[in-house]
Amino acid sequence: MQTEPGLHQLQTWMASVLLEPERLEDPRERALLAARTSMPGRFEPIGGLRVYAGGYPARLREALLESFEGVASVVGDDVFAALVMRYVRACPPTSYNLNHAGAAMAQFLRRDPLTAAHPFLPDLAELEWRITEAFHAPAHPPFDPAATATWNESDWNEAVLVFQPAVALVSSRWPVLTLWRARKDEDRDATGWRTADEAPEHVLVFRHDLDIRLDSIDPDQATVLKLLLARRSLGHVVDALASESIDETSLAEWFSRWSARGLIVACTRREA
Repeated sequence: MQTEPGLHQLQTWMASVLLEPERLEDPRERALLAARTSMPGRFEPIGGLRVYAGGYPARLREALLESFEGVASVVGDDVFAALVMRYVRACPPTSYNLNHAGAAMAQFLRRDPLTAAHPFLPDLAELEWRITEAFHAPAHPPFDPAATATWNESDWNEAVLVFQPAVALVSSRWPVLTLWRARKDEDRDATGWRTADEAPEHVLVFRHDLDIRLDSIDPDQATVLKLLLARRSLGHVVDALASESIDETSLAEWFSRWSARGLIVACTRREA
């Protein structure tokens, strides 16, 4: 006796059909649709599903274009549309919120054929995704130094900095910030836009009120920031500074700058 498919099976089948609308022309899929759905009056399920099959991918393209405007500018509209279809088939959205749809794009591009011609695309996508995340991230009250007024040297050695959720670091061997800023430059040279020489760039991403800020920072600050964002202790960071021949006074200057911008929300001891 054949059992009826469960809700999860139906949802999985429906999602797969929406992402591969050409399957609607397969008689076997149409037979499955007719057996699994019913509509009032003279409406046919196939007609209703075609509406969704056309509309849902279009909304995904719009959402991903909003997040990856620079990538789309590099490859062109038609190529980007094809990229979106490959991406959503390989990495179907797992959230009802389309703002989350591009979470795996940078990683996907690292193995996509487009990257052979544009090797900087994954890092450009990573920068654009961090910008998207920063825009939607919650904001917390900034760090209050009074909380550490009684700390001794040992306390500071075990201290871990906690940054705003909107703070991110993107390090690339390509000039990704320069490329991203050129995405709307109508006078840019098309060939120069689509090819880039290696020029390492480190980008600090953060939000001030509703404005996304992007700062190109030097390699030393990027080295320290990467460790701190990974929740390494200040003692570990100071040891790393010594091994990299970075002046400790620079850490104090960066700390002061990050605090003034409200990027740090807490300073906690590791055992806490």
